[in-house]
Amino acid sequence: MPLKGINAIIDFFASAGFGTLDIEQQKETSQKWSLTGDIVETRLFDQDTPDFYLEAGFLAQQIEQQIDASAEAEVEFDKNKINFNVLTADSAKDLME
Repeated sequence: MPLKGINAIIDFFASAGFGTLDIEQQKETSQKWSLTGDIVETRLFDQDTPDFYLEAGFLAQQIEQQIDASAEAEVEFDKNKINFNVLTADSAKDLME
């Protein structure tokens, strides 16, 4: 069952201990998100090959269910944060607030 809107996704990431999720940009067929926080920095600096595919997949799945269109998340590593670029195959309706 999908979460209800952007705020629910953000709240879930915090309560699951994934880090602080923020939406930075939203367009018709893409969204740009960032994931920050102590846990993210620890994983980036303490692991040789940190992996954020669980978080990316969860985010893409939630967006896919909310907009009823295929979605895929790309992971980008930044200095002390992770960026997720979520791309949708179809024109996406706005996520519910």
